[in-house]
Amino acid sequence: MITSIMNCSHFWLFHNDYFSCYNFNTAIPPNRRRTVLSPVHIGFIVIGVITLISNLTTMLILYRFQARYITTWTSRCFKMSSNLVSILFACAYVIPYKGLLPYLGENATLHVLLPFIGIGLCVNINLHICLIAIDNFLSAASPVRYRYIFTKGRLCILLTLIWSISLAVSYLPLATLGIGIRENLSRFQSITTVQMSIYYSTIFILLFLLPSVILIASYIKIYFIVTRSRLQLRRTTTTKMDYRSAQAISRMNRRSTVIIRNGVLTTGTFFIFWVPFVICYYIFLVTDNRSVVLMQAIVAATLFAFCYPAINPILYLLLASAVRHKIRDGWNLMMTISPLTSRRSTIFRMPPVAN
Repeated sequence: MITSIMNCSHFWLFHNDYFSCYNFNTAIPPNRRRTVLSPVHIGFIVIGVITLISNLTTMLILYRFQARYITTWTSRCFKMSSNLVSILFACAYVIPYKGLLPYLGENATLHVLLPFIGIGLCVNINLHICLIAIDNFLSAASPVRYRYIFTKGRLCILLTLIWSISLAVSYLPLATLGIGIRENLSRFQSITTVQMSIYYSTIFILLFLLPSVILIASYIKIYFIVTRSRLQLRRTTTTKMDYRSAQAISRMNRRSTVIIRNGVLTTGTFFIFWVPFVICYYIFLVTDNRSVVLMQAIVAATLFAFCYPAINPILYLLLASAVRHKIRDGWNLMMTISPLTSRRSTIFRMPPVAN
């Protein structure tokens, strides 16, 4: 039964059928066979652990530094929710299914359940990226009305909607699989091919196309808003600028540079990690190419794409200047009051001068 299910959904890259060439147990007799993790499995485990560490660290920093000058309450909620999804993605899919596959054995429930859970969580991560991009756009377009746009009620509705979409993405195919298995497996396979094509087309839109459009549109609009504000500031100043006008223009230029840089890095990082995965996915669906080179490219692209939830929190901490300054101040304070520093300062302290 599990083989039939895998055959009807063989073209989805979240399944582990492509790692069979890396299974080192196939050449060992069954009576001497033991569980061995391949380098690919170890790579997924490392990615999952890094994802856990980076997202937990970001959540702790956002929870610890709850001052307004670090980030708004809405942005903090969006980011912490995104961190939570990435943690679940690592714990529920990357580490157990991609990393510890040899230890799952022939458990049919896990082999069917975990891939669709991974699809839903991955869609959830990218939909949170859309929310964060829209949040940045609204904060730049309407800084005065921003707090009235994202109220607590609307924020809860948005987060509930995102999580509901991801749960539906995971649950609907499982419900279809259950009905098909109970009725007629052969009829189920012929029907499911069309259903799964529609399903995976929807996944492609939610996973890559929609976030790409929202990211590009949001940050291009932010660029025009910042540029227009900078031009308006220059026009309002006189030809002989005083010190305050020059300082205002200098601050505006620095702020514009930071906003544009953050937008370019955020959008570029998303495309760098996901475009190879999408290209391999498209080639695999459209063509009949099943060569070893393509299979290896799919594995490499999947590894690279799954690095995005681990790198994105680190990029956020590096780009958020207020968070970066607070981390630096906390580190300096910790080094100042550490026992080693105190002992060193005591040793090299000059003796008091006698009167």
